[in-house]
Amino acid sequence: MERLRTCSFVFAVLGSIIIAPQDRSTTKAARIDELISRYQQCGYFNGSILVAEHGKVIYEKGVGYANMRMHTPNTPQTKFGIASISKQFTAALVLMQVTNGNLRLDATVSEILPWYRKDTGSRITIEQLLRHTSGLPPDYDAPEFGDGVAAARHAEPEAFAQSVCQRTLVSEPGTRWNYSNCGYILLGIILEQITATSFDEILQSQLLRPLEMNDTGMDNNSLVRLGGAVGYQRRPGPRVCTRPVY
Repeated sequence: MERLRTCSFVFAVLGSIIIAPQDRSTTKAARIDELISRYQQCGYFNGSILVAEHGKVIYEKGVGYANMRMHTPNTPQTKFGIASISKQFTAALVLMQVTNGNLRLDATVSEILPWYRKDTGSRITIEQLLRHTSGLPPDYDAPEFGDGVAAARHAEPEAFAQSVCQRTLVSEPGTRWNYSNCGYILLGIILEQITATSFDEILQSQLLRPLEMNDTGMDNNSLVRLGGAVGYQRRPGPRVCTRPVY
C-alpha cells in the first residue's frame, strides 16, 4: 500500500504539473524531467516513463536501472513484467469470443472444462469469472501467487488449475466480489479450449499484432534473460530488494 500511495502521489503531482499554466521560461518536458529527477534522486522512482499530450509524445525517458546488480540502465524501450495488468488482455479476448458467438457469458465452467469439479463449476459463469464474483476464495496473498517456494514450482496452466483453482467457494457465485487470480487462469484455459489455440497465439493474433503492439507478449519466465527489467520490491525508505520472477 505504501508503494501504491507513493505512485499515486507521483502521478497526481505529475498531472498537476502537466495541466498547469505554461511557464514561458521552461518547457513542459523540462518541468516533467525535473520532477522525475527529484524522485529518482530520493530513490522513489526506477523505471521508464512516457508522457503524451493530444496523441503526441512530449517526454520519454528511462530512469535508473533495469538490473541494479549489472548496472543495466532502463531505457524507453526496456520491457517490464506487468503481472496482473495482463488480466485486461484476457478479458478483452474473452469478450471478443462472446461477440463472435463462440462463447456465452452465462456459460458455466463445467460446460467448457469437463474436468472441473461439478459441484462448483456448474454454478460459476464466465461473466462471474470476469467480474471476480465467482465465489472462489481470494488468492492475492496465497503462497502459489507469492514470492516463495510454492510459486517457484513450474506447472502447466491446466495442471496448476486442477491443483490450486478448484477450492471450495466462500460465497454463492454472483453475490460477492473477491479478487481471484484463479478466475483469470480459468478464463485463459477456457480460451484455449474453445479456440483449440494456445493463449500466446490467441493474444498475438487477436490483439497484439492488429494493434501493432510489437514489444508486448508472453513472458514465459525469459524476460530477464532476454534483457528485460528485473523485478524489485520497495522497502521502507529508498531501498529495494530483488523480487523473484516466476
